[in-house]
Amino acid sequence: MRQFFHDWDNELPASFEIERMDPGERRVVQAPPPGGIARQLAALGAFVHDNTE
Repeated sequence: MRQFFHDWDNELPASFEIERMDPGERRVVQAPPPGGIARQLAALGAFVHDNTE
């Protein structure tokens, strides 16, 4: 989600919430494999670099 302002001096930022409506199934989230976060951060850096040239 992205918000844009036309009049920065007078517009207020929106406030958004996501609320789950059903109880859903509880899941245990496992830790990423060793080096997984480092690979994801490197990929994110490459994505930002490639999209800002």
